[in-house]
Amino acid sequence: MLPWGGSFVTGVFPDWTAMAVSSLVRSVGSLRWLILAVGVWGCAGCEVFDMTGDVRPAAAKKLPGIKPPLNAICLDVVLVERPRGDSLVGAQLWNRVDQVQSLDPDVREELRRNGFRLGVVGTNPPRVLQQLLGEQPDFAYDEASEKAKQLGGHRFFVASGGNVKIISGPVHDECEFEVAREGESQTMQYQDAECRFRVTVEQQENGWAKMTFIPQVFHGPSQLRYVADQEWRFEDSQRVETFFDQRFALILGPGETVILAADAPEGRRLGHLFFTGQGIRASQDGEFEAMPVERLLIVRLTGTGDHNLP
Repeated sequence: MLPWGGSFVTGVFPDWTAMAVSSLVRSVGSLRWLILAVGVWGCAGCEVFDMTGDVRPAAAKKLPGIKPPLNAICLDVVLVERPRGDSLVGAQLWNRVDQVQSLDPDVREELRRNGFRLGVVGTNPPRVLQQLLGEQPDFAYDEASEKAKQLGGHRFFVASGGNVKIISGPVHDECEFEVAREGESQTMQYQDAECRFRVTVEQQENGWAKMTFIPQVFHGPSQLRYVADQEWRFEDSQRVETFFDQRFALILGPGETVILAADAPEGRRLGHLFFTGQGIRASQDGEFEAMPVERLLIVRLTGTGDHNLP
């Protein structure tokens, strides 16, 4: 957002100015006085016509920063993209991550059958995760680091009971995948598909928070559609396929992190659609080329209610 302020006088004289100059020439009869008069006019600026006093350009004023709402829950979200088969997103990472054995066994099985992998790390992330995040576990990224390490980071403030939509990858022009529903495997085909998680956050006691993740696929052309939230309204949106059977909920403490990925570098299940596919990397000669990739979605509970955040 650019700060605006001050003004300037252009060098284009209006017609009435030309008339005034002509009159001045006739009255003084001297080109020397004309040059002096015009020079004084140019130096004085608008003060020739407005003698209210000092004429100075207005100081540029920056708009104050937008403050998050009180008692909002802060989430730091990073999407990491690595070449397919990279050991940093394989056993090196998952051997050091709690794969949420406390989660309901039926939920874990449903996620596994649909190609998702889920883990949680504490406030002291393992070294391999810090490597993936560019040695900056406090999630403070600059633009150059993001481009070099293929990171995309955002900070969200969410009111308790509210939700945020987190995108897990690029748009698929066409896609076909399988999803396990009610004991059967269904094949689904979409165009212009974008994978997202709708994450609902609820504040708990002592700074903890409950996060519920629901996979969604937005697909097809955008058009005005009815949206049912607190009231019926129109919204410019794609069609949405929501996978309620694959939702899961976790309760995290401040500084704890959820990691989501596919259970294999490639495949045809829902989790593979979310976290594998084609990416783009820059070659040494500055050209861009396509390459198969794996992605990790990293969501950290940074704080609740207190905005003195890192």
